[in-house]
Amino acid sequence: MDDDSTTSGTIDFLPLHPSGHSFNSLDDEAGCHEAGNDDKPSEGSSFSSSGPSSSFANIKNATINATTNALLTAGTATSNYILQPTAAVVARDVLPELFKLIYSYLKEVTPQRGRDIARIFGSGGKNLVHLLSETDAGSSFLAETKEAGDYLLDLLTSPTGRQLVIDLAAAAVKTAEAMATPEARDSVRAWVLSLTRLTSLLGSPLAHTFYEGCGSAALGAAALLADGRSVLGAAEVVAN
Repeated sequence: MDDDSTTSGTIDFLPLHPSGHSFNSLDDEAGCHEAGNDDKPSEGSSFSSSGPSSSFANIKNATINATTNALLTAGTATSNYILQPTAAVVARDVLPELFKLIYSYLKEVTPQRGRDIARIFGSGGKNLVHLLSETDAGSSFLAETKEAGDYLLDLLTSPTGRQLVIDLAAAAVKTAEAMATPEARDSVRAWVLSLTRLTSLLGSPLAHTFYEGCGSAALGAAALLADGRSVLGAAEVVAN
């Protein structure tokens, strides 16, 4: 047995620094603490105080960014290599042929009179567009029409105009309520029947004879007014 182990009944253990060195005195302990501060990781290092939660957040953000970039890359590639070439082919080759087929089909199924009417309206519309867009009078007309439209909007959006719209809506509602009665329906049917009778009467042979008589009377009145005596009488009336 060594003498050191039997000399005293207690053994004093010196505290150890985390680095493995023992503290010989209070001054040494303070110095070790000051030296140990240099070994602590900085706040910006990966070994922060947050621990696993911070690492999980970094992994989550990196995964989201990678997924977003992958989706953007896939969308750009799809647009560049699939959508844009397909749209170009459709616009260049498919649509013109489709329009030709539609035009040929409509031309075949449309009667000749309908084609003549369509050609007349098409020519008239084309001339009207050129007249309005390529002449000074047309440009002036468009500007004045736009100005009149602005005035109309100002008029309708004024307080009096808004009140007029409200009153018209109320009148329409009340009229609809009144027309929902059996008496109003009978009145409408009676007016429709009367207009039908009037149309039939105006298109009857007797009405044609009446029209011819009115035309003859109008021609007679014109001849009477053109007579010299009529002119002389009118001049005397004016002179007196």
